[in-house]
Amino acid sequence: MKLTAEQIYRLALGALPHDLGLRHITVPYINCDINELSEAEAFEYRKHPILAYSVLEEENGWILCKKIVLVHHERRDGSGFPLKQKKRGIRNVEYYRHVMRSTVLSAGWNADV
Repeated sequence: MKLTAEQIYRLALGALPHDLGLRHITVPYINCDINELSEAEAFEYRKHPILAYSVLEEENGWILCKKIVLVHHERRDGSGFPLKQKKRGIRNVEYYRHVMRSTVLSAGWNADV
């Protein structure tokens, strides 16, 4: 996937605060598999994109950034969260995942982003 410098810059702006909402939940999320959380904990964890979006909501001109923050756990088949979107609006998230995966692989980390 070939990205322009502007696209990479905008994706980086979205990548930096993408998990900002985790600061506003009480679930122990570090090194945690969401599938191992209780139903209540998983419900709270799944709110973190909405919480992050809420923090950034009043920022002007951060449209793509806010969208990435909100939908970074969405999947094309609708199985993601928090909105369970199908396809629509997922293209920018795929760019985000591509950039993150490239960064993660170059650092030698797990590429499950």
